[in-house]
Amino acid sequence: MGVVVITYFLSGIPFGLIFSKWFKGIDVRKVGSGNIGATNVFRAAGWKIALLTAVFDISKSALPVIYAKTKISPEFAYIVAIFAVMGHIFSPYLFFKGGKGVACLFGALLGLNPLYFIIFLAIFVLLILITRYVSLSSIITSFFVLLYMLLFVRQQQAILFGVVVFLLIVLRHKGNIERLRKGKEPKIGKKV
Repeated sequence: MGVVVITYFLSGIPFGLIFSKWFKGIDVRKVGSGNIGATNVFRAAGWKIALLTAVFDISKSALPVIYAKTKISPEFAYIVAIFAVMGHIFSPYLFFKGGKGVACLFGALLGLNPLYFIIFLAIFVLLILITRYVSLSSIITSFFVLLYMLLFVRQQQAILFGVVVFLLIVLRHKGNIERLRKGKEPKIGKKV
């Protein structure tokens, strides 16, 4: 239980907000989409800060999952992975508001199995190249994660991870879905 709590508080650290303020003096919550994740950081503070944000967001979720997998059990690592994503989305440092959980999903996948990370990152990048929508690519990728867990892993904790993370990411992208429906969602590289 202690690992779950530590994971939640570690993954809740808002690196996008911290780095944007530290290096650029920008509060990303007041710029663009208002999101603290790497996509909005990219639009607000540039690619270097966005890359730094993505690396730290991936790492903060990967490390506790790796610990759980090696020190406790591979099954328990899926539960820790859920809390790694939840901590970022419902950050305890930002009054339970946070990012959209996508970078932390990739971090969790990296911690669970590096092959998962490679497969789903490749899918994500391919979808971005095809659609040029980060939000749509995020939602579809999280659905493929769920599908993979259902069809190939077929383990209770893995399926739970797939279901919870997919639902959380869809929930956090509710505004994006509405903008996509109306044709108002900005494509990658465009200012919001």
